[in-house]
Order: sequence, then C-alpha cells, then structure tokens
Amino acid sequence: MSSPSRPAPRRRTERADAEDVRGLGDLVTRLAVTTYLRRPTVHVVLLAVLGVFAAVCLAAVATRLSAWPLLPLAPLAVAGYGLLRLRSADTDRQLLGWVAVLFCGMAFSLWLISVVGRMFE
Repeated sequence: MSSPSRPAPRRRTERADAEDVRGLGDLVTRLAVTTYLRRPTVHVVLLAVLGVFAAVCLAAVATRLSAWPLLPLAPLAVAGYGLLRLRSADTDRQLLGWVAVLFCGMAFSLWLISVVGRMFE
C-alpha cells in the first residue's frame, strides 16, 4: 500500500503577495493608494464636493445675514490644500498623510456647518 501522493505546493504569485495585508496601517495605505491611483476622477469628485460645501457656506451667509456661516471655510481651505498636495505626493506615506489632511478638514468643516446651523435655528 502506498500513500497517496501529495499535490505540489502552489507557488505564490504576485497577486497573492498583493493581497497580503500586515496590520491596519498597511490596509489603510493600500486602500488609499489603490483607490486614488486607479480612479483619476476621484480628484475631480473631491474638488466638486469641496466646492459644494463652500457654496453652502456662502449661501448660508446670504440667507442668515450673518458672518458665522463663513467659519467652516477655514477647514475647507485646509482640505483644499491637502487635495492639491495629494496630486504631487511621491511616496505612499505622503499620499496617506495628505489624504488624512483632506478628510480631517472635510469632517471638521461638516461639523462646523452643523454647529453653525444649530446656532441659528
């Protein structure tokens, strides 16, 4: 009686190496890099979103007759700067840093828009 032969071990392919994720930082970096580099329209969409947020702030100034709705424009400017620097990022680490600046600025400005909106209800 002979034992059944074992199948030959599969070689690791390049695709399998690309799917290995080691830690949360590697996962976040990989998601940011692949999303941004594979989809060049992401830059245009993010620019449009920043423009809509700024237009909402300016429209609120006209409707509420107050300067308070201009407050979220500062974090929107920081987010816009992060978006511009995102295009010139050379390494994955720089790309991740500018993505963090972009989304933190957008989140903070959204929070400020909601706070200002509740102040004048």
